[in-house]
Amino acid sequence: QVYISCTCIPGYSIGPWTGDPNIPANQNFVYIMTRNPQQNTGTPTTVGLGHIGVWSNGVSIFNSEDANSYNNLGYWHQNAYYFEGSSFDNCLGHPQQNGEYHTHVNPKCIYNDLDSTHHSPIIGYAFDGYPVYGAYGYANADGTGGIKRMTSSYQLRTNMVDRDTLPNGTILSSADYG
Repeated sequence: QVYISCTCIPGYSIGPWTGDPNIPANQNFVYIMTRNPQQNTGTPTTVGLGHIGVWSNGVSIFNSEDANSYNNLGYWHQNAYYFEGSSFDNCLGHPQQNGEYHTHVNPKCIYNDLDSTHHSPIIGYAFDGYPVYGAYGYANADGTGGIKRMTSSYQLRTNMVDRDTLPNGTILSSADYG
C-alpha cells in the first residue's frame, strides 16, 4: 500500500469562486491506497458523492455529480460542471462547505491538457489504486498506434423518457420519477 498525505490546497493560485461563499481550508488528509489495483469482475459498484481520488498535487477528485438530486431522494443527481461550473476558478476547482478544495472535471492547471502530441502524464489516482491520466493516450492499450484523445465510457441510457428505472435495474414508484 501507499500512504498519501495532503491538504487539498494546491501550489498554484486558486479562486475566485463566483457565487460560492466557501473558503478553502487545509484538510490534513491521509489516504491509504493499494499499489496493486485489481479489476472488479463482479457486480459494478456506484461511485458515491464526494472525493473519489486525489490529484498529483493533493487536491481531491470529486465525481461528476453535485449533491442536489431529484426531490432530494439521492438519485438523478445534477451534473456538477453544468450546475456549479459558474463557481469554478480558472483551474476548474472550488471549495465545499468544509473548505475542501476539489475538482469535478479535468484539472487543467496540473498539466498541459492541449498537448495532443504526447501521452498525457499520470495526474492522479482513484481510490481503487488505478492511475488517472490526462486527455491524450496511445491509440492501443499496448502503447502502439500513435496518440489520440481518450474517450469516456459514458453512455446515454435508452429509457430516459419516464426515468422509472435506476441504472442498477431498480424500478421506482411513480412518486419517485425524475
